[in-house]
Amino acid sequence: MDEEGNPLTEMNDPHDLSSDPDTSEGFIRGSFSSFILYPAFSYLWFAGLFSLTGVWMQTLVLGWVSYELTGSAFLLAVFTAARLSPMFLGPIGGVLADRVNRVRFMMVVFLVMAIVSVGLALLSSFGKLEYWHIVVGGFLLGIGGAPLQPARVSMITDVVDRKDLTNAMALNSVAFDITRVLGPAAGGLLLDFLGVANSLWISVIWYIVAIGSLVPIFNLNRSTNPATGSPFRDVYDGFKLVFTSRAILLVLCVTFVVNGLAWPVYQAFMPIFAKDILDAGPDGLGFLQTASGIGALISAIALAYLGDVTYKGKIYILGSGLLGVFLLVFALSESYLLSLAAMFTYGLVSSGFGVMQSTLLMTLSPPELRGRVMGMMIFFIGILPVGTLVHGAVAMLIGVPYATALAGASLAVTMAAFFIWSPTLRKLS
Repeated sequence: MDEEGNPLTEMNDPHDLSSDPDTSEGFIRGSFSSFILYPAFSYLWFAGLFSLTGVWMQTLVLGWVSYELTGSAFLLAVFTAARLSPMFLGPIGGVLADRVNRVRFMMVVFLVMAIVSVGLALLSSFGKLEYWHIVVGGFLLGIGGAPLQPARVSMITDVVDRKDLTNAMALNSVAFDITRVLGPAAGGLLLDFLGVANSLWISVIWYIVAIGSLVPIFNLNRSTNPATGSPFRDVYDGFKLVFTSRAILLVLCVTFVVNGLAWPVYQAFMPIFAKDILDAGPDGLGFLQTASGIGALISAIALAYLGDVTYKGKIYILGSGLLGVFLLVFALSESYLLSLAAMFTYGLVSSGFGVMQSTLLMTLSPPELRGRVMGMMIFFIGILPVGTLVHGAVAMLIGVPYATALAGASLAVTMAAFFIWSPTLRKLS
């Protein structure tokens, strides 16, 4: 126990590298310091890497099959909305993250997602997979996935000191971005060469490996004592903090706008762009999403190297606005190579949004409420399924490219307004 009565374990303690000149300086030390200093963070990082690879593979495979079965942009949007709608349960996931052992909670969630994936793979193997199965399966996977982000991100604060938090959040984004490279590319190639059923069976393996990655930190203690009061009071405290803290609310307002305008298009309409507009197959779809992942990976490593930057608010707004600009370019492109370039640059600026979003929320939140604040972030991200349905309806009226262009332009203009008229957000560091 420490002086404040908090439990400590060997796995929580960073190694002392102050006397090691080979690891205290340089690019590797600067970019990957959380791996070097905090062993528990490494296990958590790999669990995220493996599970997210499975998620991205399933997203591509199930989205492609949905469009193949229905040929409808709106029904594809319905599947995506069903998969993402459990995000509205984010506050409950945040409460759980503040009340239970986060490692064991994540292991249970991975197991549930593996079981659902087995069900979908069995249906496909016997030729019984229908559109409504995909919608229900996507919803159940969403139910499992919604609490993961609050647990995983708030757990980072259990094992990483505040001074290294930006580096750890950037490396957490690196894991996400690597899976955006590997998951869609692997999903597209597997779908093309092995078919739907085998692709879904392989996605199950990723969840099992993720569970195994957490075994070494099964007994990891948390840095703050778990909440013990009424769960309803805990949910209320999360909402109260968000709506009484101007800075946190502004960060989440940007989250709301980006997830209402940019990500629905990326999540729902990519199969349509690949198949109908760019005349690419499943592998072409995978490479489009991989290009975005490569761009995001490069910028996340750069942010990890920079560490605790002092202009987080500006990076957050500019990164969000540039998402809109490159989404607009992608929407108007009829060239596959130009679309690849647009997706690469889209990914390149996305880390400015993603890394700073989590870092700002964690640094602005009291330690005992961080799980609930991350749950509120998931709640605000919950606009995504609503945005997906709206974009689907707009796409039916004016077409997918113009609906996407409208979303990109609207996002760029909105972020310009935030930059000009919100000095509180702009000056956050």
